[in-house]
Amino acid sequence: MADKILLVDVSHWQGVMDWSKAVSMGVRGAMIKASEGVTWHDPQFERNWKECQRLGLPWGMYHYFRPGYSVENQAINFNSMEQGLDPALGMAGDFEQPTTASMIPGVAGQSLSFMERIDPTTLESWVYSSPWYTEVYLQNLPQFGNYRLWLANYTSSPAILPPWGRLFDDPKVPDIRKIWLWQFTSAGHGYGEQGAAIDLDYLMFGRGFATEEHWNMLTGGVKPVVEVPFLFKAVCIKEEGVDTRNEVGVDIKQDLHFGDIVSVYEIKGDMQRIDPVIQRWVTTSTNYMLPLKPPVPPDPLTAGVRALFEQYHASLE
Repeated sequence: MADKILLVDVSHWQGVMDWSKAVSMGVRGAMIKASEGVTWHDPQFERNWKECQRLGLPWGMYHYFRPGYSVENQAINFNSMEQGLDPALGMAGDFEQPTTASMIPGVAGQSLSFMERIDPTTLESWVYSSPWYTEVYLQNLPQFGNYRLWLANYTSSPAILPPWGRLFDDPKVPDIRKIWLWQFTSAGHGYGEQGAAIDLDYLMFGRGFATEEHWNMLTGGVKPVVEVPFLFKAVCIKEEGVDTRNEVGVDIKQDLHFGDIVSVYEIKGDMQRIDPVIQRWVTTSTNYMLPLKPPVPPDPLTAGVRALFEQYHASLE
């Protein structure tokens, strides 16, 4: 199948996120922590959503729900963070906080009341939880199935929770209602986080992975605006062409040709990455590629490559 659609969810625990790095690693969207409890606001929320907006990353926002605290005031707190914003991925209630045994019977009603207060009409918000928490605390209430599922389940195959399973199997339910998120790990590294490990999520559809069609259905087809700074330009000087490779060195295809100019975004050993979004690499061998940066390498160079050097440097003046 096509590449899985990858998202991240972040909070202040990830520090000052490098969102350009996230985009370069193939991240397509984000869920961003906005608030918690009755009064707390995530100090990185504003920066995170503005960076996503700048890069064209669809994003949503979530509230960490505290059982036993005022449901009304928690909803007011969360809704106040959304004022004036229009997150493409909507809003989410994060239900994972354990509590005392005596309070368990009331958690489901409190959580459902919170969802009704943040999304009384559209039913486009997300319920974040795990199979265990849903069974014990949310008691698998069918009303939660009215909202989108965001499942934390760190296994090779996610469990389908009862409130949503019936929707996935019902042909009368519109496809848009069968789109959900699977948080498959909390141990992501190298996606722009500067603090704790980052949570990674796949976009899902029914009982399988979502496609580009489903992503476009959810987001309106928003494409990231890639603004990843490059290190320098390079030119292909191998007349029969150069293979590009993936991150582990396996050839993808011979798609660089003599005279092609590319941007170099990263260097690892004898490989350099030439795509700002996907893992597409070429060798650094000067038999294949030459850097286009001052000073221009001396002769001997072919007239064609020399002309390319001169043309490029003239464009910098």
